[in-house]
Amino acid sequence: MAERAGRPIVLVSGPDAGGTLAWWAAALAIRRVGGRPVRYRPRDAGELPDFDALLLGGGADIDPSHYGEGLWDGAPDRPAKGGLLGQLFAPVLFVLRWILSSAQYRRGDVARDVLELQLIRAAEQRRLPVLGICRGAQLLNIAAGGSLHQDLSGFYGESPQLWTLRPLREVVVEPDSRLAEALGCTRLAVNALHRQAVDRLGAGVRVVAREGNGVVQAIEGTGPRWWIGVQWHPEYLPWRSDQLALFARLLQAARVRRRADAARAAGGAIQAR
Repeated sequence: MAERAGRPIVLVSGPDAGGTLAWWAAALAIRRVGGRPVRYRPRDAGELPDFDALLLGGGADIDPSHYGEGLWDGAPDRPAKGGLLGQLFAPVLFVLRWILSSAQYRRGDVARDVLELQLIRAAEQRRLPVLGICRGAQLLNIAAGGSLHQDLSGFYGESPQLWTLRPLREVVVEPDSRLAEALGCTRLAVNALHRQAVDRLGAGVRVVAREGNGVVQAIEGTGPRWWIGVQWHPEYLPWRSDQLALFARLLQAARVRRRADAARAAGGAIQAR
């Protein structure tokens, strides 16, 4: 059996409502590195299309029942220790977070949760590479049995919790990681559109990037599991070669998997003769 021809197919998950800008941005990045993006949403659920890699996009909060918790009760996961200044600005920061987090994101998207967990299982069964962006990174950790911080306000104290498409948040990356190899660096500035992050790690997953305050900014799979999950949005930084490299590495891993599948199929055909 010859290797399947054509550009590797990247299944890009997203919500039924909204998500158009994220889809366009991710699709453009995938095409730029030689892939073929295919949009897949809960409304498309049915027979799973053929694909070579999976991209889990950003979006709504994940239902906390998937990691054994109830809805956030309004208390930050870690108490702020910013003194008087932090106490004075806390109400302002809370209002800003509420404004910048849309009602749809806070409500969650149960149908999408179910679909994407199924997609992760399907990719894992075939050992296909997966890139998770923001919500997607969080979902990878949940699929591996981990949990999330439902509100990060306690990690920031006197420092503002940024929501920005511009790369303003400083991140340190583990040098011995797939992520560092892809980015070509161990320190970088990224954008920030999230209010939740990885808490307890799932099995077969490790932290590979953090902020200075300890908030997890990236995870990846261990062993043969080719997972990279980043808390920022590389698709919104199209001018950055290091961010485009994340998509390029996803495609590279997909091509390697294609060749391995073709070689295994060819070997099985020879033995059957």
